[in-house]
Amino acid sequence: MSAQPILVLSTKWCDFCTRGKFTKAYACHPFVYLKGTPLEAHAHSEWKACSACAELIDAEKWHALTERTLGGLVKDYEVSNEDRIAVRTHMQDLLAAFRQNMIPEA
Repeated sequence: MSAQPILVLSTKWCDFCTRGKFTKAYACHPFVYLKGTPLEAHAHSEWKACSACAELIDAEKWHALTERTLGGLVKDYEVSNEDRIAVRTHMQDLLAAFRQNMIPEA
């Protein structure tokens, strides 16, 4: 099994796909994601999304958001075919934690 990608969060890029510049921020209760991945101890109270990811979040299209996020990671970090299943599972879990801790817009 090859090394898994490390996601580096930026202040100006989308926290989900890591490709587009962010256009919308989502308030979120801070949480710690401890599932044995490079995304451990991920906790911040604002998640930034590009317009494409924001559209998926607002429509609650979590599967499509997972696939979009995975696509960015695969391209950026050359994730092997054998590792894609594990990375997809980790992204599903992380996005589920985000969804559970997201603060609804007023």
